[in-house]
Amino acid sequence: MAKNSIDAYGASGKTNLLFFDPDKLVLVTDTASPLYDPRVDLPVNADLARNIDFQGVLQPISVMKNTETGETEVAVGRQRVKAARLANEWRRARGEPLLQVPGQVHRGERRTALTAII
Repeated sequence: MAKNSIDAYGASGKTNLLFFDPDKLVLVTDTASPLYDPRVDLPVNADLARNIDFQGVLQPISVMKNTETGETEVAVGRQRVKAARLANEWRRARGEPLLQVPGQVHRGERRTALTAII
């Protein structure tokens, strides 16, 4: 019997997964920023929000720390964050526990962060 998840699943390693309050994550809207993606302006997908309300955010987002502001910015996963915010509005209204968004820290340069989604 495997003693840890690496052995149990035959993985070659593991990483830390962090959890974030979606309301505290920054969605970059500054078109001059290397993290800007025009899809940030898309409306929230209500179907995605309902799915997240039901089962949470299943796929981790990618975040980077803005060294100038100290804020945590979303590099990949803007729509999941927006949908999680909407799901949390519904949960707050129903008096249910709020959802957290799983995320991994992008350790590359800001100017190349969006290449992860291509």
